[in-house]
Amino acid sequence: IHSLNDFLESYKAARRVGFNNINIDLMFGIPDQNMEDWSETIKKVIEINPEHISCYSLIIEDGTPFKKLYEENKLNLVAEDTERDMYHFAINKLKQAGYLHYEISNFSRIGFECKHNITYWRLKDYLGVGAGAHSFVNNKRFSNFKNLSQYINGVRENNIIEESTIQRQNDLLSEYMFLGLRMIEGISKKDFKKRFGEDIKIIYGNEIRDLIQKGLINENKNDIVLTPKGIDFSNQVFVEFLK
Repeated sequence: IHSLNDFLESYKAARRVGFNNINIDLMFGIPDQNMEDWSETIKKVIEINPEHISCYSLIIEDGTPFKKLYEENKLNLVAEDTERDMYHFAINKLKQAGYLHYEISNFSRIGFECKHNITYWRLKDYLGVGAGAHSFVNNKRFSNFKNLSQYINGVRENNIIEESTIQRQNDLLSEYMFLGLRMIEGISKKDFKKRFGEDIKIIYGNEIRDLIQKGLINENKNDIVLTPKGIDFSNQVFVEFLK
């Protein structure tokens, strides 16, 4: 709902008033997009020099107008090979421009990695404040009332939580693996053992061995990480830890 010029004006306005940590979200694989379009987008973004960039591939969600257009064959979608080429192009160009590729979809200047997201990917505690906010504390997920009036009344009555769930150990294990593997530096074996009290190979030895054989992950003395191929097929990796 905004144009390129609208975006640039908003970005410049944020700089003028003193913001020194700005993220830009980019989407690739959108209908009618080609490599030339995507190359120009990456070039323009590098020129304006944000501290953080997120690059996401289009996902057509159920129940959306896009899904309806897709089912009616009205979307000229990018070929899968082209979509992957776009992703690798972004990785290479952003690295050349000095951005750290620290998570599958995220890039930053050194020291500007997203602290909230890293907390989420590392399955650490976080507290959400305000109506509809979500939290994760002591292995319990809970969310505040979305309705503002309910939330305000809840504050007065000291009860703002609408939903809460205590995560089972199996759920925590799965989430730790598939969220942690999103990080380019991967999962620390030492951290896993400290968190769950078991060696990672005791719990996931078969899965790790199978994924190594498929060339989707690498293992060293300290860490388990996605290979470049594993990044491209990350969903195939993650599903192995959801069983």
